[in-house]
Order: sequence, then C-alpha cells, then structure tokens
Amino acid sequence: MKNRFNLLHEKWIPVDNHGLVSLRDIFSRFELRAIGGTPIQKVAIFKLLQAITQSVCTPADEAEWSTLDAKTLANRCLSYLDERESAFYLYGEDPFLQLTVVATTMPKSYGCVIPHVSNGNTTVLTQIQQGRPLGDAEKALLLVTLMSFAFAGKQCDNSLVLSVGYMGKGKGSSAPPGPALADPGLLHSMILADALLNTLHINLLTHEQIKASKMYSSGLGVAPWERMPVGEDCPAARDLKNSLMGRLVPMCRFLLLQQDHLNITEGLKHPGYQDGRADPTVSVDHTGDNPRAKWVDPERRPWRQLSSILALFGETSSTGFQCLQLKTGLNRVRRTLPSFAIWAGGIRLKIKFGEQYVQAGNDYVESIVWLHSTALGEVMFTAVKTELDDLEQLSRTLAGRVIGYHETLSVHKKAASERTNTAESMFWQMVERDFQALVYACEPDTDSQVERMKLRRKFANHALLAFDATCAKSSARQMTAWAKFRINIKPYLGIRAMQTTVPKHSSSFAERFVGAVISKCETDTGTAAKLRRAIRPSQEHQAWDFLVRFGVDLEDDYARIPALTVAAAIAGSRTMRGAKKNGEMKLGKALAKSFDDGANCKGAIARLRRLVACDTLAEVSTNLRYLLPLIDSRCDQRLDYVRLMHQLHDFPSNPQQIKRQWAMEFYGQPIYETTGEDL
Repeated sequence: MKNRFNLLHEKWIPVDNHGLVSLRDIFSRFELRAIGGTPIQKVAIFKLLQAITQSVCTPADEAEWSTLDAKTLANRCLSYLDERESAFYLYGEDPFLQLTVVATTMPKSYGCVIPHVSNGNTTVLTQIQQGRPLGDAEKALLLVTLMSFAFAGKQCDNSLVLSVGYMGKGKGSSAPPGPALADPGLLHSMILADALLNTLHINLLTHEQIKASKMYSSGLGVAPWERMPVGEDCPAARDLKNSLMGRLVPMCRFLLLQQDHLNITEGLKHPGYQDGRADPTVSVDHTGDNPRAKWVDPERRPWRQLSSILALFGETSSTGFQCLQLKTGLNRVRRTLPSFAIWAGGIRLKIKFGEQYVQAGNDYVESIVWLHSTALGEVMFTAVKTELDDLEQLSRTLAGRVIGYHETLSVHKKAASERTNTAESMFWQMVERDFQALVYACEPDTDSQVERMKLRRKFANHALLAFDATCAKSSARQMTAWAKFRINIKPYLGIRAMQTTVPKHSSSFAERFVGAVISKCETDTGTAAKLRRAIRPSQEHQAWDFLVRFGVDLEDDYARIPALTVAAAIAGSRTMRGAKKNGEMKLGKALAKSFDDGANCKGAIARLRRLVACDTLAEVSTNLRYLLPLIDSRCDQRLDYVRLMHQLHDFPSNPQQIKRQWAMEFYGQPIYETTGEDL
C-alpha cells in the first residue's frame, strides 16, 4: 500500500482559533495557544505530544529541566520528527499506531467507536447522532483518541488473538474501557500556559519524578512508533504496560483504518488505578485500603475542586488525591510563568452488560481557571477554600429548602428530587459565569474584600433565583410554603437582611394619617366610635367626614379603602387605647403570635392562606375586617399600621410582592427580592 497522509505535514490537529494544524506546526508556531476539540480529544492529543517530547528529551532531574527552555525543546522535537518521518504515515505498509494483521477481522463502521453516534437499533434523535463518512484528518484524530479513550463493549472482534497462549480475550468477549477512560470516566487535569509549547515544556516529566511516582516500574519506556507491539503479550507490549510511554500512548486497541470502515480488536490490557497505575493526568488517593480516583461528574464541575488542587502547591506529603502532572506543573509555574491555567475535563459514561455508552445525564465536562503565579500562597488558598466551602453550604441550604417546600405540598419524592437537582444545577451554572472573577478576587489585594462581597451578593441572588424558579407561588397554598422555606441568605452574606419595605419618611402620608387617627381616637370618643362602625360596608359613610378632611379622595378606591381599613382597625384596637404612637408588629408576625403554636398552627396557616388568596384590594379589606380584630384580641403588641397602610396602598400595583411580604413575616423569614437580571 502506498504511503500517504503523513501526520507531520498534513493538518489534522484542532487548535483553538487556528483550525487544523500538523505535528510540525505544533513545534514550529509559537502563536498556537491551546489544543481544541472535545475534552477527551484534548487529553489524547496532549498525551501524544507529551510522548514525543518525553522521547526527545526527558531531563534527569529538576535542575536539568531548569536549563531547558521551550524553544530548545521545540527544535529538538522537530529534528526528532524529521528523522522518523516514515513512521508517521496514516496509511501505508506500516501505518501509524496500526497493525495490518487485523485486516482479517470483521469490518466495523466508524460510528460504532464515536461517542454520540447511534448504532444498531438505537434511535436517531438529532443529526449529530447520524453516522457520516470521515475525512483523513478526522480518522487520524479518531485513531489517537481510541488509543486511550476506547469505549468498553463488543465493538471489537476479539476472535483474533496475536500472542500465542494469551487468555485475556476470546471470541464474543467484551473489550474493557481504555486506561484513560475506565468506568464511569476518569477526570484528567493539567497545567496550561499562555502558549502550547510552553504548556508542553512546563508539563515535561523528569526521570526522577517518574521513578518517585512508583507507578511505572519500567521507567520512561519506548514510544510505540519506535517499537510497535505485535501481540497482546509480546515483549514490547509488556514494556508498554509498565512504562510511562504506555500510559501516554496505551495501544489499548489494535486496529486498521480503511476507506469506509475499520478493523478493530482488543489491544493491550493495562493495569488500573486499583493496581497502582494511572495516567499522570489522573488524580488518585492511595491513603485508604482501596485506592480512589476522581471521576467526571456533569453535576459537579471540576472548578469546584480548585481548593484541593491548590493544596498540591508546595506539598511534600503523599496524602489525599495526588496528580503527578498537576503537582509537577504547580511547583514550576511560580518561578517560570507570570500566569497559568488549571484545566480539567473528561467524559461521563454508562456501562451496562459490558457495553459503555452515553445516556441521558452523561456528557463531556471541562473547566479552566486562570491564576497569577505571584498570588499563589497560603492567603489565596485560604480565601479560595473559604469561598468554595461557603458556596457549597449555600447550595446544600438551597437543596434542603427546595425539598422542604415540595414535601410540604406532598409532591412525590422523585419529582421533588428532580426539582431539587434542577435548582442546584441552575445555581452552579449561574455561579460558574463569575467564578474566574471570584478567583482573582481571592488574590492578596487591598480591594479583594470589596470585590468578594460584591460577588457574594450576586451569588446570593443566584440562590434566590434558583429557589424561585423551582418553587411556584401562584396559589395560596404554594405561597405559604414558599414563604416558609425560601432560602435565608443572611448567614452567607454575614450582614443584616435586605428588607424590601417601602422606605419610611417622616412626612409620608401614611405616617401623618396614622398619627392623626391615634390622636383623634384619644381625644374624641365620638369620632372614634364612628370610625369603629365604619369597618362595616353599610356604615362606611360615618367615616367619610374624617377622611375628606384629611384629603382622601372618596371616589378613588385605591385611596379610600386603605385609609378606611386602617382607621377602623386603630379605632377598634384594644392595644391602641392610650397609645401615643404607632406599633412595630408586622401583620404576618402578629397573625402567627395570635396562636399558641405560632406559624405551625393549622388555624393560623389557614387564615394566612385566605389572606394571600385575595386578588383585589376589596377582597383584602374584607378579609382584614375579621382578621385584625382577632389579632387584636390575642396579641398584646401593637401593629405597625403605617407599614400596613403602605402595603394596602401598593397592593393593586404589585399584589404578589405584598402577599410574599405577609407570608415571609408570618414565618419570621427575612424579606429579599431578587434583581431578576440573571433570569
């Protein structure tokens, strides 16, 4: 077969803002900043590039690495690639990372090894799920990705066994997932610099670090394009299973790319993290009896683990999760780079009956956070940890409140759980928009505290928005549950609650009117009697004289009803007799205190629901005609009639807000109103 499509010269590697580039472009163009593609493609390409740099120049120790710069490394890589140009043909007699002997296996469509492409009898829902012919560049990228991230399943024809006596596979058996994938999907992390060549330089491992990791008994190893395995258990295969090079280019599938199909069988079966082996980009905790790895979780984005990542900086112990690539890079960036990024990503999958696939709730995940090297230290680490811990606590509080709301309304547990997950997901999605700004605000700076408080107010608003979006408040029953369980952001902000009442002005009409009614009832028992009787609609005319003298327009219901309701309530109040000034008890709170069990009393809750079920000002006034005397007879504290009059005045224009205030007062909750800017 004729050699064609050389990976050194053909464009096949996706790069952000530059499209596709070749291998030679990677090591000759300093303007290239970052690898593109999906998260698993980024990791697979990074590992291939790292395998090239490690093959070219692996320093003995950190001192030797310090003498090597990115430009020198790039020049050496170019010379290395030019010398081995014949090994990088995608098609030919010795195709790159392929075995021609597998041509005898059953042909498979390319769609069976590509995530999100439907195969067999799987329903096609969108165009992206439909298989299509692949170009040479796409096949090259797929080949490199499959070496590390092949899905588990029976896509492989395992009837072909190349090593005599090898019992690790057989006809009809399922192939395990690639070593960089595992089940349900390993999370990969690395340090990124401002340029791709600097990224490769900062992540270059030394022989000393490889040996100290105790994960690769054969040390660095030999790249498979220099010594290609010819079987599942040949000497070259055994060397790859125990070396760093075998983790960078694992050869977990033996395959051959064809024009319209591929031949594929299971390749090398690598030890997993439970056996003490892992990719340098994977985080594993070996402190317990059973090793634990960090997995991809679409519901918990990687940036939420930033504090644990920063804890690796300058750390010498081996406790907790350890990532060789991150630890190596973090210990170098402070003295070599002004700024850097921590990237993390992967894919979450489902496995069933040996088949690994993408289902609802599974997806690619990645995040990137930029940091200033000079800001690294105990101060920043503590600030980031505090902010993340408080956000996690706010999220847990939000979840508990949403669950409580739906339990009160007797919503099915499954539906309540789904809405709780929706609220948490919505909250974290909104927080993610400003997380980079929060990281910068955690750096030691004179204005950092001010910026962090601004962001805390914004995040608190996100929590309120998430609660309101998943907890309806249309009916009276929903309104009371909403008020009872709405999240209290006061602990998160650490300041007094932001009340949304109408501002009190000494010259306001409500204050002057309430003061006049109190004074008149104290000095004129006749007028007081008329005002008491005016609470009944048939006797309302007895208060007209007083209202007109105070400038109330009797033809305007929105002016007359609030004044008449408040005046009649004051005149008939037991607690206002002999009082010289207005009270301070809010209506909702007074209603709760009128019953022995307070806000837990069914009678009190029923009366609150009747109040918040009112749609018009006239209905509210009718309800208060019976409610206010009940409160006055049972509660010894005086009502805040000025506040009540403001609320009645604003009810026609904003009834939902006023009803929310009454409900929140009833349950003793601070009253917060969201800005709505993030909806």
